[in-house]
Amino acid sequence: MTSEDAANQNPAANDKRFEAGIQVRREVMGDAFVDAALSAMKVAQEVLVAELGPLED
Repeated sequence: MTSEDAANQNPAANDKRFEAGIQVRREVMGDAFVDAALSAMKVAQEVLVAELGPLED
């Protein structure tokens, strides 16, 4: 499983509640803050996959 597959299987990524939460965060914190936080999460996930290897089923 690649890191992209893991991201696609993340239930939060396709969850309407996740998207609603992101919208609220954007309204409160602003787009730049939320975009930076999401980018940092993606980088952290990529580093973990590089260090620990891909997730296995």
